[in-house]
Amino acid sequence: MRKNQIVVLAFFILAMTLSCNLPVATGTEKMKPQHFETTGDRTTYSGDYSCESQDDVSLDIDENGIAHLSSTGPVFVDHINCTLDPSGFRDTYTIDGLADPDTQQVTFTSCNEGGFTAEGMVTYRNGSPIGDVSCKYTKGDSAGQLAIMLWVPAK
Repeated sequence: MRKNQIVVLAFFILAMTLSCNLPVATGTEKMKPQHFETTGDRTTYSGDYSCESQDDVSLDIDENGIAHLSSTGPVFVDHINCTLDPSGFRDTYTIDGLADPDTQQVTFTSCNEGGFTAEGMVTYRNGSPIGDVSCKYTKGDSAGQLAIMLWVPAK
């Protein structure tokens, strides 16, 4: 019986090693840094109202798989009528996550340095990021409600 357990354990370790990029996960091998520029469709929420914009989007993935997606677009001063800030001020959301080098997919967890939680995934398999990510409020009466939803690339 003990021999069977050792064989099963050895098979499990081999399967796990083959199924993931172990050198990158352990830090002994680095990823090739990646940089992408595109546009995204952003919906900004304020209570029951929302406004849409097309933002400039960049995705940077460093050699350790740390990913930073930034979305820069207009600021709305009135979400009922979707009135833009008359000064032309633009706002940037920075969304952080981790890239998996095997699937070439980024899973996001944080927006604006922890000011919001992030959910969503973006793949970069074909040389262009594709996916969606949302940022939700973490505090106050709006906790758990959407702040933004971003679709990459823009349609």
